[in-house]
Amino acid sequence: MTSNTVIEKLRNWSWSPYLLMLLWVGMISAPVVESDTYRYTALTLVAVGFLFFRENYRLLKGDYFAYLCIAWGIYAFFRFAYGVFVLDEKGTSEWLYVFPIFFPGLGIALYSSRQYVFPAISLFMAMALAALIVSTDYSGILAGERTFPLFHNNPIHSAIGCGLIVIGAFYWMLEASETGRLAGWKRPAILVAGSLTIALGLFNIYGAKSKGVWLALIFTVVVMAATSFLHQHRRYIVPLLVGAFALLAVGLYTVQDNIKEFAGPTFDAAVNLSENALEAPSIEGAMRSAIEAPETPDSMRERLELWSNALELISMAPLFGHGNDWLRLWRQTSYGGTRYVLLHNGYLEILVRHGFFGLTLLGVSIVISWRRLSEAYRRKVISHSTLMCAYVLAVFFMVTLFSNSNNRLALGESFFMVMAAAVFAISFLNKTSPEAAGSR
Repeated sequence: MTSNTVIEKLRNWSWSPYLLMLLWVGMISAPVVESDTYRYTALTLVAVGFLFFRENYRLLKGDYFAYLCIAWGIYAFFRFAYGVFVLDEKGTSEWLYVFPIFFPGLGIALYSSRQYVFPAISLFMAMALAALIVSTDYSGILAGERTFPLFHNNPIHSAIGCGLIVIGAFYWMLEASETGRLAGWKRPAILVAGSLTIALGLFNIYGAKSKGVWLALIFTVVVMAATSFLHQHRRYIVPLLVGAFALLAVGLYTVQDNIKEFAGPTFDAAVNLSENALEAPSIEGAMRSAIEAPETPDSMRERLELWSNALELISMAPLFGHGNDWLRLWRQTSYGGTRYVLLHNGYLEILVRHGFFGLTLLGVSIVISWRRLSEAYRRKVISHSTLMCAYVLAVFFMVTLFSNSNNRLALGESFFMVMAAAVFAISFLNKTSPEAAGSR
């Protein structure tokens, strides 16, 4: 039996749809379980796309964004290899910057298995709801303690995972409504499951006491509200939003004292830092004053020390960063003895390693992605719910990067992989849609 015969038999295997669905569930599993599952499923999906849907690789021809991702991946790989073999410094998590080389292949896999995406998301939502129900510390949260649900390493990671799940559940319900899936028994099942997931997710975000996630959620809720009223199908949106805001308002009023207790000192210290930054001759001087001030909370002081060190390194190599060698130089900075080398700011992580060159490419990629998604929606290739879900998830995650290095977590790595796969898959749909074909 030839290899081509084996592949053809596998393509026609009756269980292949379920396998593809489970692979995508594994790909988006990080908000529930902090593990490396997404890495193995990503490699498997790329292999599946290449072996079983190779004809779709023709869609990559002439795609400058795919070439950009591959070129960056090659650049990051050789720079990492140079750091390891020439500088004898492996750094920390430097290899994750090579991941964009897989983005086009993941896009091919998603495009080729797109009919299984909604079932995969529905299965993920059921798993997320079950995980929230069994892992929520109800009594601890009601008592004002810091808790975290799901299966993560700390409350911050858990809060981010809950935020992604909340946003996903909201747009999962809207997508079901917009595409006519709210029919028969699915209607109450999806609406009840989605609403309960959102309620439990918000409850646990409060319990996790992550101030950075609270701030990101404020921006996110504003964007969700503003964009939802532009939705063409408002039958479920208005009651969902009114109910969510009412629940949120009552909840915030009830726990306002607890919020002040946890966020108040950090807020006051941030205000003082902002005022000093306007008066001090340099931002570094203002940060140094805040670090030395006794009233600055310990968690904020640690972050300021990390950010001060990062700014020192960035000033030494602003254009292209230090690559792997940043870790050796870190020990020579003003606060080189910090407990962490996780910078708690995703943008500083990029600047330290790859400078403004790397950060600029991230910005260019975001703009390209935004334009491609908007164009696909204009041509009616994707639904409004899909478009808004991508936008709102991006807003939430990119805001969390200001206070945490989430791009170095399983959450961040899988987020960028899935979002990039979605952008490429939607780009391919745009190319092959009848309207797009007629416009060429």
